Amino acid sequence: MNDAKKTVESTSNPEPADVDPKMEAMRAKCDCPSCPTYMQCATVKDERLFCFTGKSACIRVNRKCVCHACRIAHENNLKHQYYCIGGSTKQLQAKHP
Repeated sequence: MNDAKKTVESTSNPEPADVDPKMEAMRAKCDCPSCPTYMQCATVKDERLFCFTGKSACIRVNRKCVCHACRIAHENNLKHQYYCIGGSTKQLQAKHP
């Protein structure tokens, strides 16, 4: 199993007590807030790292996706885009193997 799949499986819906240091480091580097699709509601809810956590509770309209240029995506060999609308890597892999 590659590192991205391990991380996806270990970080899907983590409980607050189960915060993974690797997940926190990726969260700190996350490019989601700089994306044109990101919106104020997501900022208020502190949503980010959609490639691992899944769909946004706020974002519904895709404006322009920067996932293809994201550091997290490159470091973890992630291939999809619009995680904020489509779901996590794990969810998208299940839909589009």
